[in-house]
Amino acid sequence: MRLTRLTIATAFVAALASACTPTHENTTDASNASPQLGSVRVEELPFGTSVRVKPGAGGMDVIELPFGSVLRSAIWPKPALDVCWENPGDVDPNYRTLVKQAVEDTWQKESKLRFGGWAQCQASSLGIHIRAADEGPHTKALGKYLDGRPEGMVLNFQFARWSQGCQQKKEFCIWAIAAHEFGHAIGFAHEQNRADAPFECQSERQGTNGDWNVTSYDEHSIMNYCNTTWNNDGHLSPRDIQAVTTIYGTP
Repeated sequence: MRLTRLTIATAFVAALASACTPTHENTTDASNASPQLGSVRVEELPFGTSVRVKPGAGGMDVIELPFGSVLRSAIWPKPALDVCWENPGDVDPNYRTLVKQAVEDTWQKESKLRFGGWAQCQASSLGIHIRAADEGPHTKALGKYLDGRPEGMVLNFQFARWSQGCQQKKEFCIWAIAAHEFGHAIGFAHEQNRADAPFECQSERQGTNGDWNVTSYDEHSIMNYCNTTWNNDGHLSPRDIQAVTTIYGTP
């Protein structure tokens, strides 16, 4: 089992020592050893398992925790999600297809999530509404709070006013941005917003914070502005995959 490097807050240490059920911890340090808290050691659980306490070597209790960032209340209750376009006539059909492929080849491929519809929005349309506009791509909320919300997601296909460099590589930018924004659409917050993100990365905090760290901090996450590879080249990192399968199940 891989050990997780942590700095445990005083109050949390007290809770562990008194055998209370721990929740999740967000802070890390650069030490090479597993943290030692008297007779307590903290390790990381395989994904999808619950917190548990077990006897360790030499009588030491080992507290195992699932680590990871999403907004719990934003998780969709069902894996089948509708997607619609508010102004499809303003978008080249090939670019709309590219967005669909990016979503299917990332979040859908690695989980039980299924994105359907992809037609023009109607007044009664639920699910994720996409508006095309030459502005910074974004979502108005996380996860299920986008359900039926007008202009819930904004995607850019022109790049005349925003990120002009993408005009020379439109297909790549459209793909990578769509994959990132759909991470928000299924409830994922920005990775750099986490309390255990490096100090220099936290200066790039943006948007709603998650309240459940499903994996340990991921410098390679597609949701991380601090990733040295922009949007991770439109691909999910191994921990992105672990997180989405933990939340929405394996395909």
